[in-house]
Amino acid sequence: MKHNKHYWEKRRGEYIPRANESIPLPDNWDELRKAIIERDIVCQECGNKEWLGVHHQDLNRLNNSLDNLILLCWICHVKKHHNKANGIWVS
Repeated sequence: MKHNKHYWEKRRGEYIPRANESIPLPDNWDELRKAIIERDIVCQECGNKEWLGVHHQDLNRLNNSLDNLILLCWICHVKKHHNKANGIWVS
């Protein structure tokens, strides 16, 4: 996959795609997702039990290690991706 530099941002010494780039989920995503749901059970920020999804803590969708994935409700997930200081969405 070839991308212009403008589609990438530098983070922690490696190039990672921004959120608006399409990054295919790994073949074992269903198993990873189920493992995170079984491990975390509720939103790890607020304890909500509804509208849950898996979040990449380092914002790198290519890093699918279990240590990098946590369960968040959609409200907390949005908060993690939105920079309140300047109103910009982060990947």
